Amino acid sequence: MASLERFVIGLFALPLSACFNPPTIMETDDGSSGGTADGSSGEVVTSTAPGVTTDVADTSGDAAGCGDGTVDTGEECDDGGTAAGDGCSDACVVETGYVCDGEPSVCEIDCGDGIILGDEACDDANDVDGDGCTACVVDGGAECTGEPSVCVSPDCGNGVLNPGEGCDDANSESGDGCTEACSVEMYYRCEGAGEGTCNPVRILYMLGGPIDDEVFRDEISAVVGSDTGFFDAAANLPSDLILNDYDCVITHPQLGYFNATVTGVLLVNYVNSGGTVVLGPGAGVNGGGLGGTMIMAQEYSPVSVDDVVALRSPAVYSGDGSTLIHDGVASYDALIIDTGVQLQGGGVADANYTNGVISVAYRPDFKVVYTNGSGHLDFDGSGDWARLFANACSVGYTM
Repeated sequence: MASLERFVIGLFALPLSACFNPPTIMETDDGSSGGTADGSSGEVVTSTAPGVTTDVADTSGDAAGCGDGTVDTGEECDDGGTAAGDGCSDACVVETGYVCDGEPSVCEIDCGDGIILGDEACDDANDVDGDGCTACVVDGGAECTGEPSVCVSPDCGNGVLNPGEGCDDANSESGDGCTEACSVEMYYRCEGAGEGTCNPVRILYMLGGPIDDEVFRDEISAVVGSDTGFFDAAANLPSDLILNDYDCVITHPQLGYFNATVTGVLLVNYVNSGGTVVLGPGAGVNGGGLGGTMIMAQEYSPVSVDDVVALRSPAVYSGDGSTLIHDGVASYDALIIDTGVQLQGGGVADANYTNGVISVAYRPDFKVVYTNGSGHLDFDGSGDWARLFANACSVGYTM
């Protein structure tokens, strides 16, 4: 099996030397110090070393303060004012329930944080649509109470999909894919309404190579509650029939794809028909990956990838995951990652490695997710990769 490795080692040394000639202090007619010989002005500061006294003009300006519209060290925000209650406090700290950005800072109510503020009618601490509270507005027919809001359709459990319901399996019990509030649970896909319409997500691990990792697939299966299949896309071309037996396809190259161009088209058709695709490390690379195929176009893939580098040290998840893709994911790392990762189209970065490289990105509807690493034995990854993949395959069905 061929692989591309590039190691870049930089060693920099910068000698530091300095000399200082103190400016001449000019005196006014009254004998006071009026400025330096070069025209600068300021307070005279005296620095004393053994046997030496040097007069130095202090040319520093006034220290920037809270309320000047510039986010300085120690400030979380600065909206150009000192009033509290507008998102940025009088101490330049972001207030609870708000998010602030820019200089001067613009602060807005943070819909999805579970706190009801301003004109929010509800806030259920997520960004899932159709679960009773969508964009902090109560869905038609739903009733929402508390913080975070718990939303219930009055008709939930009658076996009919009513406005505000993500599912209705004709009962009022959770743990079967559809909650007592008629929202789809993680690791389930619900289609239609009535008994038996919610089932565990079915996942296919489709490698561009023959080396399977049954242990890793079993770990994914344990999270979602259904068997994870395997397909060697280096030796065979997947058919629509095979793909449509699954709700999610995880794919990345190993040796390369049997026919990358056709595989890219098949994956696009799969997404258009309602399936979810998780693009793993190297999937977007030209020559061996799916680079240049339809699935990597900006209408589908959230990222473009220009380079792959094998790192000497593990790339470690920074802990900044912000969506359900990272729900329950505490840590992960990988030795082989894509480094030339750029967002494209409507792609959104969900998390990064500590070295600043994107680790996970997604299309806004979560139907195409990119993961920069894998728990597969071929990538030497460790941590919560199985749950990360299970989440990536499932979140699009909870919306």
